[in-house]
Amino acid sequence: MKFTLTEFDKAILLGIFIVTKGKKGEKVKEKNILSKFPMRQRKNARIAINRLTRFGLLKKEKDTYFLTEKGMREAKKLLIEGAPIWGMTIQRV
Repeated sequence: MKFTLTEFDKAILLGIFIVTKGKKGEKVKEKNILSKFPMRQRKNARIAINRLTRFGLLKKEKDTYFLTEKGMREAKKLLIEGAPIWGMTIQRV
């Protein structure tokens, strides 16, 4: 299934990857993820977390989430490519 990641998706993927230090199976509470976003954006962040779970990039256990293998690959790819967030891209010369 082909999917497109939004800015929230990218931010959450990279955030979880950095918080877990890239360790496989390391869990992060939903409350900790949402606390990094301003109050008015937490609803959108929660929607993005549900999208990532549907895409198979995150897995949920009780109130914690962790990156799947697919999620780890995608987060590493975003980290290496620079994750063009907010429509900004770097032009290579």
